[in-house]
Amino acid sequence: MALAAVLLGSALLCQQVQAIPITGSVDMSGTATLDNPLLGSATQATAFTGVTVGGTPTGSYVGTAGSIVTWNAFGWTPPSTPVGSLWSFVSGGLTYSFHLSTVSVAGQSDSFLNLLGTGTLSISGGSYTDTQGTGVSRSAIPLRAHMPTFSSHSRIRRRLPFPMAV
Repeated sequence: MALAAVLLGSALLCQQVQAIPITGSVDMSGTATLDNPLLGSATQATAFTGVTVGGTPTGSYVGTAGSIVTWNAFGWTPPSTPVGSLWSFVSGGLTYSFHLSTVSVAGQSDSFLNLLGTGTLSISGGSYTDTQGTGVSRSAIPLRAHMPTFSSHSRIRRRLPFPMAV
């Protein structure tokens, strides 16, 4: 009888941790340095500066607006994938990141670049489970500027390709 009480007490003290799927969307913008000053001839982004979370993040990304984001260099012709962490940022003690698996060119000109890719969104420091995500990012060169500005939008969408651009 005493053993049963101890076992029952132990079972009550043990809590199961359930993984939480990542939901919502996050927008980012900043400046990309390309390997060629002509956007239509560029094959890779060699650096990113001034990237922050903007807009109104939703779902798992609520409260992250204004966070400084680190983007890593990557190429699309030929693809330099996988990229262990294409982007990451810390907010509220959690680390948010996106791991790029594949990338291809959907459209490219001297004024616009659109890439398609697939990958996994992660949030570490909590009970989140890695989740396949989608995103759209646009790049354009402002007048009298040498480096294109870009914006990126990532969101959760199951079983669909991940559009992304620089």
